[in-house]
Formats: sequence, structure tokens, C-alpha cells
Amino acid sequence: MKLIDAEVKGNLIRFYLGDDPLFHGDDWNDIPYQDNAGPVYEEYVKKTVDLAIPFDYLVVEPKCNESEWSKNDMKDGLVPMLVIVKEDEDDYGYITYFDAVSRIGSHRIYMNTEFKKEDFKDYILIN
Repeated sequence: MKLIDAEVKGNLIRFYLGDDPLFHGDDWNDIPYQDNAGPVYEEYVKKTVDLAIPFDYLVVEPKCNESEWSKNDMKDGLVPMLVIVKEDEDDYGYITYFDAVSRIGSHRIYMNTEFKKEDFKDYILIN
């Protein structure tokens, strides 16, 4: 199954998985997505997987003042929907999306790619 959306709460991630290539949600063509787009429509969700990220990592979404993307941009693979980075002492609990994407060793998670448990072996799969 493919990653078709995600929801983040701190260092917890809920992945929404599905297999219909036509998956979408409300206002997925609007920019910026964080002010407009809804979650993937429930009818496309076949399974959810929750992932716990260790305390010394940051989960970064492309929703900030620098965001010029829609959910469709993420679906098309133009930008990662999430980035997981090990926190440096200079981050102070925050890192910009652009810095997270460009940091060596960052884990870039793209929508519309196959979900493989082995890709997340450094984290804790809850279900």
C-alpha cells in the first residue's frame, strides 16, 4: 500500500495508507495547503499506521510561512510531506522545512510511495 496522507502530533505520526491512485481530499489544489486542504477522503484509506519518533528527533512538515505548496504538489512528489531529522544542539527544538530537507541524513517521506516497514526501522511502529 502507498502513503496517501499523514497527520502529525508532536513526535507521533499517523500514516494513512491506500491503493487507489486517484486518492485526494478537499481543496488539495489550494495553496498554502495548511490553510485550505483537508485530510485524504476516508473512502481511500485502507489502513492507518502510527509511528513514534524518538525524543531527540524533529518531525517537520512543509507548513510554515515559506510554504507555497498544495497537497497535490506532495502527491505529485514535488516536495516531501514530512521530514524527520536528528535534532542538533543549535536547533533548539525547531528547524525550518528547507533546512530539514537539505540536512544530510534527514529522512524525507514522500506521499504516493510504497509504505515499507523496513524504511522506518529506526522508529517505533505502534500498529
